[in-house]
Amino acid sequence: MTRKEEWKFAIIEDSLKCNGLPLLKAFIMQLVREHEVHILCFDRVPDARSYMPSAADTSIGLFVHDGCTDPSDWCDPPPNKHCLKYSSSLSDHLKSSVESSHSSVVIIIDSITTLLNHRPVTSLCRDIYQLLKLQTSNGKPPVLLGLLHSDVHDEHICRAVSYLASTTMSLTVQQQQLTCRSVHRRPSGKVLKEIETFALTDGYEVVALKKFEVQKKQATPEPNEQPDPTAGLTFKLTLEEKEKEDRSQLVLPYTRVKDAVTGGAQIFYEPDANDDFDEEDPDDDLNV
Repeated sequence: MTRKEEWKFAIIEDSLKCNGLPLLKAFIMQLVREHEVHILCFDRVPDARSYMPSAADTSIGLFVHDGCTDPSDWCDPPPNKHCLKYSSSLSDHLKSSVESSHSSVVIIIDSITTLLNHRPVTSLCRDIYQLLKLQTSNGKPPVLLGLLHSDVHDEHICRAVSYLASTTMSLTVQQQQLTCRSVHRRPSGKVLKEIETFALTDGYEVVALKKFEVQKKQATPEPNEQPDPTAGLTFKLTLEEKEKEDRSQLVLPYTRVKDAVTGGAQIFYEPDANDDFDEEDPDDDLNV
């Protein structure tokens, strides 16, 4: 919220219990001092004074685009030939304004929800992507900021729009305090998460009250020792070291031993290819 991190497309997610319009106005008050701001008005009357109480002082860098008077193209004749329609391409409408600008440009959409209610989510996401590809005369891309009423849409629609955003700010009310949960994605791929409580002054200035650290879930380490399959048995399947040593020194009578001492009777057994040799039953006299 302090704008220490650079962002390309930021979304303010609000709900009926926590209105995000005052925070949007606070951002406009800050951005218009350094940037050329274009507001696409789909949710309220296109008047700069409705967004900025002191718009007379900073109206040079503030441009309001009418998307509220006749967005469905019902009026004949149209009240304004430059009026935005729900079916209009936002990138085509702002292309000449952005490309002719000599300063950095910020585009504000006062209600992404209104557009989603009249356009497919795929069409709007494609249009937002084309907006972000525009460039000013200095070769700088515009910055986009929009307000989304998250409690109006299904979760998959909000997730589709948020996928394009580099910053998402979700507003809630906790213990009678405004709380902002921010998720910021850096170009390197690193994701920053913050939780802040804030307040707004009468002049729409953001006052950060407290910042909470988001605790990362630590993965439980896997045990190095493998489970013993013989544990809990009523009989013994393993051998002790002394038993293993005795077994290795045992000479079976049917095996020829090299350099054996001559004398007395000896039995030699040489298995052929047809013998079914079983090491546990060499005499083949056990019914197993």
